Amino acid sequence: MLVFPLIAMLLSACSVPFPVYSVSGENIGLIRTLPVNVQVGEFAGSQKSVSCRLQPIGPEGNATFASYIQKALRDEVLIAGNTPRSRTVQITGTVKNVDVSCGIITASWTIDVDISVNGGQPVPIRTVRTFDGNYVGGVVATRAYQAFVPTIQQLVNEILSNPAVQSAEPRA
Repeated sequence: MLVFPLIAMLLSACSVPFPVYSVSGENIGLIRTLPVNVQVGEFAGSQKSVSCRLQPIGPEGNATFASYIQKALRDEVLIAGNTPRSRTVQITGTVKNVDVSCGIITASWTIDVDISVNGGQPVPIRTVRTFDGNYVGGVVATRAYQAFVPTIQQLVNEILSNPAVQSAEPRA
């Protein structure tokens, strides 16, 4: 009889608040080295959650991952500040898929985004960030939450480092 509660405890996950985004010093530095100002346009996508061992994970307030990513990129640009540059590039995007794999040994976040710079052709960007898995559902779910912000920081860095952004023809 003790086996069933133990199995339920091992497979269940406790509720953890969705992480608030925090900017990355590396991304701030990258933005400040760009020869143009960055403007963040709209990010489309309707996905609102993923599942980690049957526990839904998603932004609070029924928001989409697209709005979370858009806000993260805007926060990075805002904190970096606009230096006096006469030219601007606008980055827009479509979040194609967000997925989390909550394995026993390893786990990972995978985010597929298409970005467009100044309305140009979409450029696919795939970010994969691994984190430690665990047998216990509550532990791996907590690790998934903790790994989300660093995954978005990595995604933002990959967007800003992409040749489509680095070599974009600025808008006057």
